[in-house]
Amino acid sequence: MTSYRLPDFSFAWHHFLRRPWKLRWSLRTIPAHYGPEFADYYVMLGQSLHWPAERIEQYQWQQVKSLIAHALRTVPFYQRWSAEHQATAEDFRSWGDFRKLPIINRTHLDENLPDFTSSEYARHRGAPAQTSGSTGRLLKFYRSWNTEAMRRAVQWRHFNQIGYEFKQRRVSLNVPFVGEEADLLYRYDPIENLVAFNGRFLHEESVEAIGAVIRRFQPRMFYAHPSALAALATAMRKANLLPLNIPLVYVYSEVISAAQLELLRRWIGPNVHDHYGNRENSVSASQLACGRYHINSEFVYNELAPSSEQFAGRPLGRVLGTNLVNYAMPLLRYDCRDLAIEIRPCDRCRNAHSTIEFVGGRDKNFLISRHGLVHCQYDDILHKQGIAMPEDIQVEQIDLDTLVLRMVPGALYERERDEPILVEQLREATKDWFAIRVEYVDRIPPTSGFKKSKVVSRLGEAAITESA
Repeated sequence: MTSYRLPDFSFAWHHFLRRPWKLRWSLRTIPAHYGPEFADYYVMLGQSLHWPAERIEQYQWQQVKSLIAHALRTVPFYQRWSAEHQATAEDFRSWGDFRKLPIINRTHLDENLPDFTSSEYARHRGAPAQTSGSTGRLLKFYRSWNTEAMRRAVQWRHFNQIGYEFKQRRVSLNVPFVGEEADLLYRYDPIENLVAFNGRFLHEESVEAIGAVIRRFQPRMFYAHPSALAALATAMRKANLLPLNIPLVYVYSEVISAAQLELLRRWIGPNVHDHYGNRENSVSASQLACGRYHINSEFVYNELAPSSEQFAGRPLGRVLGTNLVNYAMPLLRYDCRDLAIEIRPCDRCRNAHSTIEFVGGRDKNFLISRHGLVHCQYDDILHKQGIAMPEDIQVEQIDLDTLVLRMVPGALYERERDEPILVEQLREATKDWFAIRVEYVDRIPPTSGFKKSKVVSRLGEAAITESA
């Protein structure tokens, strides 16, 4: 394993004596650091949290109408659509009119990015962005400055809702550092009061050092992908370390399994809070104290398109998203490659923002067979039945008839005893519709965006996108 080094500047008080200008940074407020757009959005989001449902819908419609007018005027794809259908901005008077717009997906962007880029890109301070590569391929696109400002404001509103405030100590588990920082264990940001750990060092040889830094820093919150935190928790268990017991654990961007959730609560901290979103910022939903995922309706408009599939006897819908502030690249009715059961008001709390019930999607959770779609919850099934799992595990669909069960065995794994049990459980979980091949590996690598999917199916992703 690669050895690590400690940073020259840390959170220790004597480091500020050698770099007094960084002491001034530590006194700088978060709103001032992020800029006036963030401050305005943050104030508005604090107020809109108490809006009734009627006002939320009215706000969304105003934003969507403005975005449609902008897209029809400045975006080549929508300009052509407008000419072909002889449609103008004035023709959009209701949500029914809005749903006449075509559904787009990542294939459209892959094939012709300029076609979706506004001619007023520079005016809206557009900047390149890309997805994390969890599907095996990066998607490049553009976001306006206001998109990032609103995203941060939405994130901080959720932080505040769960009990985390500006400047409180926070740690994160970052993507592997590169360049001159590749061997750095962590870096410290005095403005955010944040210790960001290098994802390169999630192994037994360095996890004790990570734990020591965390215990010395005493953070209020740990912020990371659930798969990254699960890897840290597993390394801690193997190294016989004590649990961290961090007050707040914030996870995002992945579907968190019951097995991962128990691992995080046991080793990282008992209070786990989740945010569901994507890099395109076309879906954004925050899990509140009620347990429901409330859509951040000031940031995105989400709808469900019909799907031919069902889950637990209930119809599934494809999640379509429209970001309400990205004028550099307006994506109207963008297929997020997620599946959900329904969008409805909350029946557990007084928050008027609609809730959405995700069941998975993108390249994860779902397999496509000759008999239909299969929602594969393999690690949850093993966890529920109390079956000891390998150190790490992944199911990958190769073709319509074949799955690969990929495992990192671990010290307690016995092939003759355990492999037949695990294969049989996977066979039952997938209705015996696939041939199963077992592969043993030393490591299941994360994606470039530091995600690690338990179920991977390019065919499943295509089926989700194309089904209607």
